[in-house]
Amino acid sequence: LGNTDTDTDIDIKDIDDDGDGDEEENTGTKLLRALGGNANCNVLCSAGRQYPITIEYARRGDAPHGLLLNNFKQLIQTMADKIEEGLQKAPSNGDILAFLPGAKEIRMVVQELKSRNLSYGGKESKIDILPFYGALSKNEQDRAIYRTPS
Repeated sequence: LGNTDTDTDIDIKDIDDDGDGDEEENTGTKLLRALGGNANCNVLCSAGRQYPITIEYARRGDAPHGLLLNNFKQLIQTMADKIEEGLQKAPSNGDILAFLPGAKEIRMVVQELKSRNLSYGGKESKIDILPFYGALSKNEQDRAIYRTPS
Protein backbone atom coordinates (compact mmCIF):
# COMPACT_ATOMS: atom_id res chain seq x y z
CA LEU A 1 0.00 0.00 0.00
CA GLY A 2 1.04 3.56 -0.46
CA ASN A 3 2.86 5.76 -2.88
CA THR A 4 6.64 5.40 -3.05
CA ASP A 5 7.10 9.21 -3.11
CA THR A 6 6.64 9.42 0.67
CA ASP A 7 6.19 6.89 3.39
CA THR A 8 3.04 8.57 4.70
CA ASP A 9 0.75 8.04 1.70
CA ILE A 10 -1.97 5.42 2.05
CA ASP A 11 -4.11 3.85 -0.65
CA ILE A 12 -7.61 3.11 0.57
CA LYS A 13 -11.12 3.14 -0.83
CA ASP A 14 -13.97 0.71 -0.76
CA ILE A 15 -16.88 0.91 -3.13
CA ASP A 16 -20.49 0.43 -2.08
CA ASP A 17 -21.59 -1.19 -5.30
CA ASP A 18 -25.06 -2.50 -4.63
CA GLY A 19 -26.10 -2.06 -8.25
CA ASP A 20 -28.37 0.92 -7.69
CA GLY A 21 -25.88 3.41 -9.19
CA ASP A 22 -25.83 5.37 -5.94
CA GLU A 23 -22.43 5.36 -4.24
CA GLU A 24 -23.06 5.98 -0.57
CA GLU A 25 -20.30 7.26 1.68
CA ASN A 26 -18.82 4.23 3.36
CA THR A 27 -15.98 3.63 5.79
CA GLY A 28 -13.27 3.86 3.12
CA THR A 29 -14.66 7.12 1.76
CA LYS A 30 -14.88 8.60 5.27
CA LEU A 31 -11.29 7.57 6.01
CA LEU A 32 -10.08 9.02 2.70
CA ARG A 33 -11.74 12.34 3.57
CA ALA A 34 -10.29 12.29 7.12
CA LEU A 35 -6.78 11.75 5.71
CA GLY A 36 -7.03 14.78 3.46
CA GLY A 37 -8.71 13.42 0.36
CA ASN A 38 -7.26 12.47 -3.01
CA ALA A 39 -4.52 15.10 -2.75
CA ASN A 40 -2.88 13.21 0.13
CA CYS A 41 -3.97 9.63 -0.61
CA ASN A 42 -3.99 7.47 -3.67
CA VAL A 43 -7.23 5.60 -4.36
CA LEU A 44 -7.32 1.83 -4.65
CA CYS A 45 -10.64 0.37 -5.80
CA SER A 46 -11.60 -3.17 -4.89
CA ALA A 47 -14.98 -4.34 -6.14
CA GLY A 48 -16.61 -7.26 -4.42
CA ARG A 49 -19.91 -8.96 -3.80
CA GLN A 50 -21.91 -9.28 -0.65
CA TYR A 51 -23.86 -12.40 0.17
CA PRO A 52 -26.91 -12.52 2.41
CA ILE A 53 -26.22 -13.93 5.86
CA THR A 54 -28.25 -14.70 8.94
CA ILE A 55 -26.67 -14.25 12.36
CA GLU A 56 -27.96 -16.49 15.14
CA TYR A 57 -27.20 -15.71 18.77
CA ALA A 58 -27.69 -17.95 21.79
CA ARG A 59 -31.15 -17.82 23.32
CA ARG A 60 -32.03 -17.35 26.97
CA GLY A 61 -32.49 -21.09 27.53
CA ASP A 62 -29.02 -21.91 26.16
CA ALA A 63 -26.06 -22.64 28.40
CA PRO A 64 -24.43 -19.46 29.77
CA HIS A 65 -21.25 -18.30 28.00
CA GLY A 66 -19.11 -18.70 31.15
CA LEU A 67 -20.22 -22.31 31.61
CA LEU A 68 -19.31 -23.16 28.02
CA LEU A 69 -15.83 -21.69 28.37
CA ASN A 70 -15.22 -23.65 31.57
CA ASN A 71 -16.77 -26.94 30.49
CA PHE A 72 -15.09 -28.33 27.37
CA LYS A 73 -17.57 -31.19 26.83
CA GLN A 74 -20.55 -28.84 27.23
CA LEU A 75 -19.01 -26.43 24.69
CA ILE A 76 -18.50 -29.18 22.10
CA GLN A 77 -22.00 -30.59 22.63
CA THR A 78 -23.70 -27.17 22.54
CA MET A 79 -21.86 -26.03 19.40
CA ALA A 80 -22.58 -29.31 17.60
CA ASP A 81 -26.27 -29.05 18.60
CA LYS A 82 -26.52 -25.44 17.36
CA ILE A 83 -24.77 -26.25 14.08
CA GLU A 84 -27.10 -29.21 13.54
CA GLU A 85 -30.08 -26.94 14.29
CA GLY A 86 -28.75 -24.43 11.75
CA LEU A 87 -28.45 -27.14 9.12
CA GLN A 88 -32.11 -27.96 9.58
CA LYS A 89 -33.03 -24.29 9.01
CA ALA A 90 -30.52 -23.52 6.23
CA PRO A 91 -31.39 -23.69 2.56
CA SER A 92 -29.98 -26.70 0.75
CA ASN A 93 -27.08 -24.71 -0.68
CA GLY A 94 -26.34 -22.69 2.45
CA ASP A 95 -23.16 -22.68 4.48
CA ILE A 96 -22.63 -22.41 8.21
CA LEU A 97 -19.62 -20.70 9.75
CA ALA A 98 -19.22 -21.26 13.48
CA PHE A 99 -16.61 -19.54 15.63
CA LEU A 100 -14.89 -21.42 18.44
CA PRO A 101 -12.08 -20.48 20.85
CA GLY A 102 -9.33 -22.62 19.29
CA ALA A 103 -8.19 -25.37 16.93
CA LYS A 104 -8.76 -28.14 19.51
CA GLU A 105 -12.39 -27.11 19.97
CA ILE A 106 -12.85 -26.90 16.19
CA ARG A 107 -11.44 -30.41 15.68
CA MET A 108 -13.66 -31.82 18.44
CA VAL A 109 -16.84 -30.19 17.07
CA VAL A 110 -16.00 -31.47 13.56
CA GLN A 111 -15.51 -34.97 15.00
CA GLU A 112 -18.82 -34.76 16.90
CA LEU A 113 -20.74 -33.55 13.84
CA LYS A 114 -19.26 -36.25 11.59
CA SER A 115 -20.31 -38.91 14.12
CA ARG A 116 -23.95 -37.76 13.77
CA ASN A 117 -24.26 -38.63 10.04
CA LEU A 118 -26.16 -35.44 9.33
CA SER A 119 -28.34 -34.57 6.36
CA TYR A 120 -30.27 -31.40 5.62
CA GLY A 121 -33.71 -30.54 4.36
CA GLY A 122 -35.04 -33.97 5.34
CA LYS A 123 -33.13 -35.43 2.39
CA GLU A 124 -30.15 -37.70 2.10
CA SER A 125 -27.91 -34.83 1.08
CA LYS A 126 -24.21 -34.93 1.70
CA ILE A 127 -22.89 -32.37 4.15
CA ASP A 128 -19.23 -31.39 4.10
CA ILE A 129 -18.02 -30.58 7.59
CA LEU A 130 -14.70 -28.80 7.24
CA PRO A 131 -12.45 -27.21 9.85
CA PHE A 132 -10.88 -23.81 9.23
CA TYR A 133 -8.06 -22.34 11.32
CA GLY A 134 -4.59 -20.94 10.78
CA ALA A 135 -2.52 -24.07 11.49
CA LEU A 136 -4.15 -26.02 8.63
CA SER A 137 -2.27 -26.45 5.37
CA LYS A 138 -3.11 -24.11 2.50
CA ASN A 139 -4.90 -26.99 0.71
CA GLU A 140 -7.05 -27.72 3.77
CA GLN A 141 -7.90 -24.02 4.16
CA ASP A 142 -8.73 -23.70 0.45
CA ARG A 143 -10.97 -26.76 0.67
CA ALA A 144 -12.92 -25.10 3.49
CA ILE A 145 -13.28 -21.77 1.67
CA TYR A 146 -13.92 -22.69 -1.95
CA ARG A 147 -17.14 -24.38 -2.98
CA THR A 148 -16.74 -27.88 -4.38
CA PRO A 149 -18.54 -28.71 -7.63
CA SER A 150 -21.90 -30.41 -7.07
